[in-house]
Amino acid sequence: MWSEVRPFAPAARSEPQISEYPETEGSVDYRRRVVITGLGVVAPNGIGKDAFWQALVAGKSAARSRISVRNRL
Repeated sequence: MWSEVRPFAPAARSEPQISEYPETEGSVDYRRRVVITGLGVVAPNGIGKDAFWQALVAGKSAARSRISVRNRL
C-alpha cells in the first residue's frame, strides 16, 4: 500500500496562468493570513466560554418552546 504513495507534483502547463487575485498598484492583498487568537460565546445560557461551558456541563438548556403569537390573541 505505502509503496504506491508518491509525492505530489503539479502537472506541467504550457499556457500562462491567470491569478484569481490580480495584484495592481494600491490593491489590497486578499491572500493575507488570519490568526484566531481566542474564543468567545454569547448564548442564552451563558455569556463567555466559561459560563457557557458550565451551563452545558450542568445540563442547563436555553431551548424553549416556541409560542405562536396567534395563540395568544
